[in-house]
Amino acid sequence: MSAAVEPRRTITEPAVRRAPMVVVLAGYLVALGILMAVRGAVEPRGFAYWVGAGCGLALYTAAFAVTLSPPPGRFGRSPALVAIGLTLVAQAVVWVAVAADGVTDAHAYLPMFVTAFVLETLLVFRSRAVIAWVGALSGIALGLVLGAVTGATHWWSTVQTTTAVLLAAATAATAMLSPLFRELDALAARHERASDEEGAGKAALLAREERIARIDGRVRPLLENVLDADQVTGADVRTARLIEALLRDGIRAPSFDTSEVRRAVWRARDRGVSVTLLDDGGLSEVTVDEAAVILAQVSTVLCAELDALSEGEVVARVAPPGRCPVASVTVAHGGTRRRVEFSGGRTRVVES
Repeated sequence: MSAAVEPRRTITEPAVRRAPMVVVLAGYLVALGILMAVRGAVEPRGFAYWVGAGCGLALYTAAFAVTLSPPPGRFGRSPALVAIGLTLVAQAVVWVAVAADGVTDAHAYLPMFVTAFVLETLLVFRSRAVIAWVGALSGIALGLVLGAVTGATHWWSTVQTTTAVLLAAATAATAMLSPLFRELDALAARHERASDEEGAGKAALLAREERIARIDGRVRPLLENVLDADQVTGADVRTARLIEALLRDGIRAPSFDTSEVRRAVWRARDRGVSVTLLDDGGLSEVTVDEAAVILAQVSTVLCAELDALSEGEVVARVAPPGRCPVASVTVAHGGTRRRVEFSGGRTRVVES
């Protein structure tokens, strides 16, 4: 299964498509800004009104951005808490603006307070219902405390306790939809796993067909040569042994089964160098990218060592899982022994 699919993604997040939601919320914030500007122009307000509305709008925008930025399955508690913190700061700033503005009616700020419930509802649909409710109740408590201090009339209506009903409905909806979305996630995981297995099977089949064709390309000319000459020469025997060794390499060391390594090994064995390739599966425990880096380093060193030798012994090995180093190339020549070790993108040379 690929890393993109998890056993259980957050429940309703697949329903929250980020791109359409960004468009909708951007339109909402623009409309909110226009509404506050129109109210400030129709009913002339003081400096505090514009500062409070502007700061509140900026804080809400930041809160929505934090909420929508992480992809499904990656929205943790930290961004949810940051979003709620920004929302509570925005509400506090607006209440300070209400007090500093000296208005007799707090209804002009009502859209700013309702926006908090929009964000909290979004948090519910991002599977952070507990944090959303903590933010909603904290906002209500903040309104009850600061609203009374402002002295503005109808301040209690801005607390928006009735809007909490919508938050409760969203919470109930996510609870009812949870089994459905879990099943959808499970189906998506099974589908992707099946696709991965099918792709791996096709890749293995193609590799097998390529290997058979490669073997045929070496064996067929040899057999045809023997049939035409009606005798087996020493060169034929040498070539047959080289082919046999190459076949063993493909079985015992599939990680080294690349065209560059095969050619270098063939040339070295043809010169009399003893070459042993072993793959005990240690690369299965590292990521695909890390395995590719290690194999590229090992192949480069191995080919260089093979091309430089006319005799001696070379052993290239991928270690068993859990061993360190992950891979090594050992060269024995002229009474000296040198081993190059590969682990985590690093190399180390040990001589003895």
